[in-house]
Amino acid sequence: MSLLPHSAVASKYPPLCFRNQNRLWEHTFVTSRGYPHAEFKRSLERGNLWVAEAAARDLPKVPLEDALKLVHLYAERESPKFEAAATKWLRRYLNESSPELSDVAKVVASLSERVPQ
Repeated sequence: MSLLPHSAVASKYPPLCFRNQNRLWEHTFVTSRGYPHAEFKRSLERGNLWVAEAAARDLPKVPLEDALKLVHLYAERESPKFEAAATKWLRRYLNESSPELSDVAKVVASLSERVPQ
């Protein structure tokens, strides 16, 4: 129980909503982890699959090159998600980049070599 009367406590510690009423915040708050894309790139570089997946979900769209890095990380970790992710990436690659047939063959061969046994 407080020894000070209620009004004395209220005047000494005003609620947060009443502090700095005339000040506008001039910056956007960012978590200590940073921006989602930077966090995603860091997790790929460090090989942290769990964080990479979580960060990828926070992105509006994962760039094609970064998505391929995630597919390779699935392969390194022998994740059961590898084959579905590789197939999805291949569809995006065909739709977004219009590659030549020889390039498609190289990509498919490269991905099929990574299939966990």
